[in-house]
Order: sequence, then structure tokens, then C-alpha cells
Amino acid sequence: DKELDPILANQGVLDEMRISYGEGVRIFYYFGDDGSGRRFFVKNFCREQGLKAITLNCKKLFNYDFHFVERALWAVTRECILTGSCCCLSELTFREEEKEKFFGYMDMAFARLTEQNVMVFAMSKEHIDFREVTKLAYTELELPTPDTAERQACWEYFSKGYTLEEGIDMLEMATKFLFTPGKISDALKHARSLSVMAKEKEISRDKLFKGCYNQMSSELTQKATKIKANFGFEDIVMNPSQRETLEHAIDQMNFRKQVYENWNYTKKYPYGRGLSILLFGAPGTGKSMCAQVIAHELNLELYRVDLSKVIDKYVGETEKSISMIFREAKKCNVVLFFDECDTLFAKRSDDGGSNQASNNNKTALLLQEVEAYDGVSVLATNYKHNIDPAFFRRMKYIVEFQFPDVDTREMLWTTTIPKGTPLADDVDIRFLAEKFEFVGGNIKNCILNAAFLAAADPEAEGKVHMKHYLLAIKYEFVKVGKVFTRSDFEPYAAEVGL
Repeated sequence: DKELDPILANQGVLDEMRISYGEGVRIFYYFGDDGSGRRFFVKNFCREQGLKAITLNCKKLFNYDFHFVERALWAVTRECILTGSCCCLSELTFREEEKEKFFGYMDMAFARLTEQNVMVFAMSKEHIDFREVTKLAYTELELPTPDTAERQACWEYFSKGYTLEEGIDMLEMATKFLFTPGKISDALKHARSLSVMAKEKEISRDKLFKGCYNQMSSELTQKATKIKANFGFEDIVMNPSQRETLEHAIDQMNFRKQVYENWNYTKKYPYGRGLSILLFGAPGTGKSMCAQVIAHELNLELYRVDLSKVIDKYVGETEKSISMIFREAKKCNVVLFFDECDTLFAKRSDDGGSNQASNNNKTALLLQEVEAYDGVSVLATNYKHNIDPAFFRRMKYIVEFQFPDVDTREMLWTTTIPKGTPLADDVDIRFLAEKFEFVGGNIKNCILNAAFLAAADPEAEGKVHMKHYLLAIKYEFVKVGKVFTRSDFEPYAAEVGL
């Protein structure tokens, strides 16, 4: 622990602890993110006072009934007295409907321990108002995430024992990742492990970034799924207007430092400096793929928010999940993708019902979080008219994905068929584009299904023929419930059994 002193041992925090202890305070409450030094300060203070420490997992213990918790607290108090130890209450997390019970158990724990003069350290990630918990004297200490200059100092300090690739900018790392000292240390350790496995002597920029993204909170990964952003502008078919809008949107992130810092726009625009983009259009027109393009061009990780895991039946839990998602995403500067966002961003109404009031609160909170988020948030919907009107004002860019015309469909067919596909001479892409009004998603399905039909066809001679594409189109019609006739497939109707 001694080697961490220059970075973690905030002298102000240590002085506050000594003064409070000298005045007889026996309850200390720390709150801050993982790696902020909560345990570090407890260890150092216990070493100074010659104390040992016993940790109590409150999240697990407080799930039991009153008599069990009371006996457990009695046993812990006895152990602390016999061994000359303090007690650390960790995992102070609870659901909103459990709040009253949880606070009651915490108050009981404080009373049982302090009446025997046992020192108590309580620790949590999120702030808890202890005035609602106990009437006993306590000292509250926040361990905030360091600012940019402090994070840069942490990166420079912790990287001393590592061999980094030339050109890695510690200021860039400090700006991009809002990490605590502990997370910076862990990111470097993970990056070195990746480099060792790849038999590389130096830690490359790519490995260092992977080490940083590995620090992503498990809370976020429970509510959102990482999507690999493999597609760039060269892979997506869009009209010039759409492309121009997206390029301008991406420029807002690439040149934000020049505008906000160098040109001092921060003074006039202290709020809403992130990038928010709304994509709307029919299903299968390329909205999800566009989200990948944005993340790919910005060289950022993409996380699709799983709405089924965000929306909770318990009052207040959905709002907590929404706030957590934006808070954790900010730390690693990832792109948040809300697919079918009309589920969350529904129009507000004043019908007076409690359910509607709860939905209105969720929509209002989301609007605030999207506007306050300094990163990139991409939202997609098939039904623009279902979204709250106030939402559009908060969007930096709105891009419509229209139904593709004949030329666009031909381009979709041509670019989506892999170059290594052995096409037969009878394949007529222009005919497919003119005859069948499909969006990109349907075309993609037809191309893949046709390839499997050709692979299984002994008469195909290892090539994909026109009949395979037509059969795949026929199956796609059936799947989407679209009525078709023999004339739709002429002059190839006989080849598909019509």
C-alpha cells in the first residue's frame, strides 16, 4: 500500500478521519466508484490506530429475517471486541422497495457496534443519505473521480513499470476514460496480460484501449450488450444527404476539443456537449448498421441497451437503471444505442393515472440524461410519431431512412453479395431490383438463403443461379406475409414452381 501513497493517499481525507476520530466519531462513511480508494483509506487508518478489520457483506446479510441478522450482528460485535478490530460494512446496495428494511438493519448495526465502542466503516458506490438511517454522529467522505490533470498524473505514475509503445498520449487516455486510480492501474495490468499472450514486448495502443474497455462496469454489461462495430461508410448504402448528415455528426466529436476548449465555447454551451442522433424509418432500412458505422468511424465501443432489462415493474428501478447506464457509459466513453427507442421515449400525457405518471417520469429522465451525456447516443425507431415531441429538440441530428428506390436496391444487391460468391451467368441483379421492392434487411436474408439453397442443390454445379435467388425471395414473401402471384416472377415463374 505504501507505493500508492502519492496517488491515492489524499492528505485532506486522512486529516478529516483523524480529526473526527479524535472528537469521538466512530462511524465513517465513504462513497465513490470502484478503485477510488475506499478500502485503501480504511487500511491506512487501521494501520495507524493498530486495528484489524472485519468485513460484513450487508447485501447478503440483510436479506435474512430480523432474528438472524440480530444474532449475526451480535457475533460480529463479539469478534471485533475479542480481536481488537473495526467493522467494515460493504455492499450497501438495495432495491427501492427494500429501502425501509435495509435502513432499519443498518441503524441496528450501527447501534450494536458503536455501543461497544467498535469503530464502523460503511462503504458504497452511490451516495446514501445517512440522516435517514441513524441519529448517531458520523463523518461522510466522498472519494470523487479525479479530474483530467489528476487522471493524467495517475496514468504517468502507474505506467512507470510498463513498456509502452511509442506515441501513446497519456492526456488522451485521461480525457477519454474517466477512471479512478484503481481502474487505471487495473487497465494497465490487463493490457500487459494481453501483450504477453500476443508475445509482444511493448503494450500497443490497441491493447491499452482493450485493457481500458475491460474495466467496463458489470452493471452496464447486465443492461446492455456489446456490439462489434465492423461496418464503415464503405459497407453501407445510403443517399448523399444521409451520408453528409452523418459525416457532420461525426465531425462534432472529432473537433469538439478545438471548438469547446480552444475556442472557449464551453462558457456559452456548458450543457449538452455530447452527440445525440435519431434514426427513423421502416424496419430493415439500415438503422442498426448505421449505429455500427458511427461507432466504427469514431473508433469507439458500441453498446446496445437491452430495454427488456431496463424496464422494471418496481417503482423507481427503471429510473435507477437509466441513470446507471449513462453514468457508467460516460466513464469508458462508449456509444449507447437505443433500438426501438419509442418503447422508452413515448409521448407524455396527463390522463391522471399512476402508470402514466410513472411513464412520464421515465421519459423526462431519459430526455435529461441524453442531453447531459457527453458521449454519443444513437436512437432508432420505426415509429417516429410515437416519440415525445420534446425529444426532437434535444437531438443534434435526425436522419430518415427512406424506402430504397430501384437504383438503391440494385446497389444493395450488388454490394451485399460477397465478392467470393460463384454467380452463374443467368443471374440478373437489375431484374431483382426492379421487380421486388425489398429493404436492405430483406435483401440480406434473400442473399444468404440463396447461397444455402445453391450449396445444397446437386444440379447447381457449385454456383448460385437465378432460381436460387427467386426461391429465396419467394420464401421471404411467405415469411413477411406478402401476397404474390405468378406474374411477379415472370419470366422465371416455372423455375420456382409457379
